[in-house]
Amino acid sequence: MSRSIASAVLLALSLACAGSTAEARPAPKLKAKIHRVYAGQHLGMIAKRYNVSIEALRTANDLEPGVAIKPGQKLYIPPRDDPDGSRTQELFGGAQSDKTDSRDDSTPSEPAGRDHTNHSGTDRKHAHGNAEDEGWKQWAKPAPHRGQLELVAHEDTWKGYVVSKSGKILPAARHAFSRMLATSDGRSIDMDTGLIKLMSKLSDTFGGRPIHVVSGYRLESYARRSRHRTGQACDLTIPGVPNTAIRDYLKTQPKVGIGYYPNSHFVHMDVREQWTYWVDYSGPGEPPRYAGFWTRPPTER
Repeated sequence: MSRSIASAVLLALSLACAGSTAEARPAPKLKAKIHRVYAGQHLGMIAKRYNVSIEALRTANDLEPGVAIKPGQKLYIPPRDDPDGSRTQELFGGAQSDKTDSRDDSTPSEPAGRDHTNHSGTDRKHAHGNAEDEGWKQWAKPAPHRGQLELVAHEDTWKGYVVSKSGKILPAARHAFSRMLATSDGRSIDMDTGLIKLMSKLSDTFGGRPIHVVSGYRLESYARRSRHRTGQACDLTIPGVPNTAIRDYLKTQPKVGIGYYPNSHFVHMDVREQWTYWVDYSGPGEPPRYAGFWTRPPTER
């Protein structure tokens, strides 16, 4: 065999081996985020938030054109290596349950009067931020009509003034809060006066932007003493304001409970006798995975 023929044979064998190795190599694992739809959202808003196309969202979740998404529905977000959403649809099976999220967003069971921290620098930063806690101020701006609040919840919207000049909750506002923060099965309760006033203050702080309610009064909860059951708690978002900014502003308020969920899309707030803050790394529909629990504001540590 001539030298040139031998070289050609060796080259062919090398290419064949390389090809078989490539075929045997498993495809990289696809990672897709899950987004929980809140009231007032549409596919265009979600696509823009995650920098994906509307068609990719539809494909990934088996959504027909013209079919509306619902508050509480879970959607798969195709990652960058799946630009058309087809692999996400194939691997994860399309749209998620449209049941609302009933996991616990109230206080973890911890002994009162103590601070509990873990050993994660990230989690300590979330709780003890001090300097970075001031970052909420860049999102704050005067409300066009101070005292007027726009509430959005479960395809229902209310806009009006909340507190009278004498400091009392206006009847129309109380009725709206009781109706719009009620459970989906029709049960309702008079929402706590302190919670209503705090939500009005939150609206004024962030320029009168609409407050989107994810969950208000409900009986289902992982926590035995959940303030959702007593009308003292609300899970919410403010479009245009990061959850971290809402969280850090609430930290400045007295007698408030703040639940921060890095893997979810809302902030929990409630009214109580002692300032309390916790971090929970659970995702939508998962049991709590508490990472830290604090009962003294950063300014008092």
